[in-house]
Amino acid sequence: MDNIVRIAELMANVGHDAVGQKRKFSALPYHTHCRRVAELAADHTSDKNIIAAGLVHDLVEDTALEYTHLATYLSVRVAQLVMGVTKLNVYGDNDKLNTLHAVSYTHLTLPTTERV
Repeated sequence: MDNIVRIAELMANVGHDAVGQKRKFSALPYHTHCRRVAELAADHTSDKNIIAAGLVHDLVEDTALEYTHLATYLSVRVAQLVMGVTKLNVYGDNDKLNTLHAVSYTHLTLPTTERV
Protein backbone atom coordinates (compact mmCIF):
# COMPACT_ATOMS: atom_id res chain seq x y z
CA MET A 1 0.00 0.00 0.00
CA ASP A 2 1.31 3.42 -0.93
CA ASN A 3 1.87 6.13 1.72
CA ILE A 4 -0.87 8.37 0.33
CA VAL A 5 -3.36 5.52 0.67
CA ARG A 6 -2.22 4.76 4.22
CA ILE A 7 -2.55 8.40 5.23
CA ALA A 8 -5.98 8.60 3.58
CA GLU A 9 -7.13 5.49 5.43
CA LEU A 10 -5.94 6.90 8.73
CA MET A 11 -7.67 10.22 8.03
CA ALA A 12 -10.92 8.42 7.17
CA ASN A 13 -10.79 6.19 10.25
CA VAL A 14 -9.96 8.98 12.68
CA GLY A 15 -12.21 11.57 11.06
CA HIS A 16 -15.37 9.48 10.95
CA ASP A 17 -14.71 7.86 14.35
CA ALA A 18 -14.15 11.29 15.95
CA VAL A 19 -17.72 12.32 15.07
CA GLY A 20 -19.10 8.90 16.07
CA GLN A 21 -20.39 8.21 12.59
CA LYS A 22 -21.88 4.75 11.92
CA ARG A 23 -23.28 3.11 8.79
CA LYS A 24 -27.02 3.46 8.31
CA PHE A 25 -28.94 0.40 9.46
CA SER A 26 -25.93 -1.18 11.19
CA ALA A 27 -23.52 -0.56 14.01
CA LEU A 28 -20.48 -0.71 11.73
CA PRO A 29 -18.09 2.24 11.82
CA TYR A 30 -18.69 4.55 8.86
CA HIS A 31 -15.12 4.19 7.64
CA THR A 32 -15.96 0.62 6.57
CA HIS A 33 -17.97 2.21 3.75
CA CYS A 34 -15.00 4.37 2.79
CA ARG A 35 -12.76 1.31 2.75
CA ARG A 36 -15.18 -0.47 0.41
CA VAL A 37 -15.28 2.50 -1.96
CA ALA A 38 -11.47 2.46 -2.10
CA GLU A 39 -11.46 -1.30 -2.73
CA LEU A 40 -13.89 -0.84 -5.62
CA ALA A 41 -11.70 1.94 -7.03
CA ALA A 42 -8.64 -0.30 -6.72
CA ASP A 43 -10.46 -2.97 -8.75
CA HIS A 44 -10.53 -0.51 -11.66
CA THR A 45 -7.34 1.52 -11.35
CA SER A 46 -3.92 1.51 -9.78
CA ASP A 47 -3.95 5.32 -9.45
CA LYS A 48 -3.17 5.91 -5.77
CA ASN A 49 -4.83 9.35 -5.86
CA ILE A 50 -8.14 7.84 -6.93
CA ILE A 51 -7.91 5.09 -4.31
CA ALA A 52 -7.06 7.65 -1.61
CA ALA A 53 -9.97 9.83 -2.75
CA GLY A 54 -12.25 6.83 -2.29
CA LEU A 55 -11.13 6.58 1.32
CA VAL A 56 -11.67 10.26 2.16
CA HIS A 57 -14.58 11.05 -0.16
CA ASP A 58 -17.01 11.90 2.67
CA LEU A 59 -14.67 13.72 5.07
CA VAL A 60 -15.40 17.24 3.84
CA GLU A 61 -19.16 16.65 4.10
CA ASP A 62 -19.19 14.78 7.40
CA THR A 63 -16.32 16.15 9.50
CA ALA A 64 -14.45 19.38 10.24
CA LEU A 65 -11.81 18.56 7.62
CA GLU A 66 -11.71 20.81 4.59
CA TYR A 67 -10.33 20.84 1.06
CA THR A 68 -7.09 22.43 2.25
CA HIS A 69 -6.49 19.57 4.69
CA LEU A 70 -6.85 17.00 1.92
CA ALA A 71 -4.59 19.01 -0.39
CA THR A 72 -1.96 19.48 2.32
CA TYR A 73 -1.84 15.99 3.81
CA LEU A 74 -2.64 13.94 0.69
CA SER A 75 -2.42 15.82 -2.61
CA VAL A 76 -4.16 18.54 -4.57
CA ARG A 77 -5.33 15.81 -6.96
CA VAL A 78 -7.05 13.86 -4.16
CA ALA A 79 -8.67 17.07 -2.94
CA GLN A 80 -9.91 17.85 -6.46
CA LEU A 81 -11.37 14.38 -6.87
CA VAL A 82 -13.15 14.60 -3.52
CA MET A 83 -14.54 18.03 -4.29
CA GLY A 84 -15.87 16.70 -7.56
CA VAL A 85 -18.22 14.40 -5.65
CA THR A 86 -18.95 16.62 -2.64
CA LYS A 87 -22.50 17.87 -2.14
CA LEU A 88 -22.29 21.66 -2.00
CA ASN A 89 -25.75 22.19 -0.51
CA VAL A 90 -24.92 20.74 2.91
CA TYR A 91 -23.07 23.81 4.15
CA GLY A 92 -24.46 26.81 5.97
CA ASP A 93 -21.04 28.42 6.38
CA ASN A 94 -20.68 30.94 3.55
CA ASP A 95 -16.86 30.93 3.61
CA LYS A 96 -16.72 27.15 3.30
CA LEU A 97 -19.46 27.22 0.67
CA ASN A 98 -17.62 29.85 -1.39
CA THR A 99 -14.42 27.81 -1.20
CA LEU A 100 -16.27 24.69 -2.29
CA HIS A 101 -17.85 26.51 -5.22
CA ALA A 102 -14.46 27.82 -6.34
CA VAL A 103 -12.82 24.43 -6.02
CA SER A 104 -15.66 22.64 -7.79
CA TYR A 105 -15.61 25.20 -10.59
CA THR A 106 -11.88 24.63 -10.98
CA HIS A 107 -12.48 20.88 -11.03
CA LEU A 108 -15.18 21.19 -13.68
CA THR A 109 -13.01 23.34 -15.90
CA LEU A 110 -10.01 21.00 -15.88
CA PRO A 111 -9.58 19.18 -19.14
CA THR A 112 -11.21 15.75 -18.98
CA THR A 113 -7.88 14.00 -19.41
CA GLU A 114 -6.62 15.66 -16.23
CA ARG A 115 -9.69 14.75 -14.18
CA VAL A 116 -9.50 10.96 -14.11
